[in-house]
Amino acid sequence: MCASRLAFKLLQRNELLIVLLSVLLVMGDVSDAFTKPWKPDTSDHFQASSSSTFQAYPEKHFALHYADGTELRSFDCNDQVTIGRLTGKAPFACIYHCNSPDFNGVDGILGFGRPHPGSNYPTPLFWALSGDSNGGMPRKYSFLSTPHEAELQLGGYNPDSVQGPMTFVDTLNPNDFTVRVQSLRLGHSKDAAVELLQFAHPAPKALPAIMDSGTSCLVMPSSNLGGILADSPYSLFKTHAGKGKSFYLTIEGHEFEIPFEDWYLEATKEACVEPSPGGVSGLLIGDVFFRKYLVQFDMTRSDKSVLGIAEQRPGYTPAKTIQSVPGGSQLQHLPVLGRRSLLRSTQVDDLPVFNRHGTQYFVNVSVGTPGQHFTVIFDTGSSVFGLFVRNSDLPVDIRKRLPMDLLQIKSTGDFMHWGWQAMGEMAWKHVLAVVSMQELWLKFVTFLGHGSSIFLTLNCDGML
Repeated sequence: MCASRLAFKLLQRNELLIVLLSVLLVMGDVSDAFTKPWKPDTSDHFQASSSSTFQAYPEKHFALHYADGTELRSFDCNDQVTIGRLTGKAPFACIYHCNSPDFNGVDGILGFGRPHPGSNYPTPLFWALSGDSNGGMPRKYSFLSTPHEAELQLGGYNPDSVQGPMTFVDTLNPNDFTVRVQSLRLGHSKDAAVELLQFAHPAPKALPAIMDSGTSCLVMPSSNLGGILADSPYSLFKTHAGKGKSFYLTIEGHEFEIPFEDWYLEATKEACVEPSPGGVSGLLIGDVFFRKYLVQFDMTRSDKSVLGIAEQRPGYTPAKTIQSVPGGSQLQHLPVLGRRSLLRSTQVDDLPVFNRHGTQYFVNVSVGTPGQHFTVIFDTGSSVFGLFVRNSDLPVDIRKRLPMDLLQIKSTGDFMHWGWQAMGEMAWKHVLAVVSMQELWLKFVTFLGHGSSIFLTLNCDGML
């Protein structure tokens, strides 16, 4: 975080503001959320100039924000993409900035959620490559993991990977995989388990929870949520945690056990249970759940998603190479893809997913013509597929269309955060001023730097 001083002078005309910033910088980490930096040289970057089918739309730029504080700044791109046996032209995010060390050694992220109506994000990859108009694979997939391996099943689920019946629950929101959790208990047995979600009032008697493979652990509130609960679930967990105890999680009236060996990481001798970050008022059901259960994410309906949950079959070994498994549940025949004829079959593609440290999952994808191979984070809790790019690797005609440097001013309570960002750089210069002002959205910025002073000309569009 940078410590700074601010002096400013306002002219009489609303549309013009000239500000003199005298900045004393104490160089440190650029993000409040992480203590270690992102190291871009540890990741493989997409070489746009090496692909004959690459397209970019740099005027369509956006930032992706995640619950752990990760920020990815990107612009729209499009190219030939292959995952498993699915292939075709698809949009993706070209990521030029990251603030999270979780992406060190990783080439990007693959969100497997649904499109968000009204957003300017690229169409999710699986959505773009599946469905009746895109090759015929049903828009459903399943995910399971073990302590060392994991598997993504495209097009449905493989019955040989589960035992017993599958339980189906509707999601609360058609745009994500949120469900209602009525109870979360911890104990050596069902009868002896202690309730961690102690609701203070008759209603509501449930909290939202997201099924999220991008979250390593079971994440629960660290407060009483403003009086909704009588106590903090995470505090109760720390009080009652013990060796051999299971979680008993109730989703839409159906109870699922998460055994001790699935939420306690023996290799590192620590519990894979975390307090929720600020702004998250529910639970995140992470990888500890997928170690016990296969979860099917069915997006075939337009009004909602349906999750199917079934216990993993003991001894089932996730795929190590791309395989096609005959059979499956509610699978459709694959029709013609464009002008190329495909075999009509009911198949599920089993795709290997790599497990790092037992808490993160990755898949391999190929992008471009000829194909470039990347390893990306697999995340059911988000929707965007993105790869890292370097400004210098982009074709000249695209570099000319990249967004200009931006000055952003955002109000947080009585503090005004001034931040300068440049394309492809991780520099943020925070200046704090004790003022109470409405948020200013700036349309145009020019700047001239002289030593420790920066002169700024801002068009504020009469908002002062």
